[in-house]
Amino acid sequence: MEDVYIRLTKLPPSVGGYVVQDPAGNYNIYLNKNHSWEHNTKALKHELRHIDGNHFSKTEHVTNLEIG
Repeated sequence: MEDVYIRLTKLPPSVGGYVVQDPAGNYNIYLNKNHSWEHNTKALKHELRHIDGNHFSKTEHVTNLEIG
């Protein structure tokens, strides 16, 4: 299994978080440090669903993957 790294960083207010896969296959989840703990917990769960759903190998448009 790949590693998952969680990072708090300054993001635009409208962005709760996002996840990217690096060249080594690890996942980097970026959460908005200006949001509340509760909001970041929800964002983290959302981003983990992208990893669990193997969305990085899907050919669907990202808007379809964000539903739910």
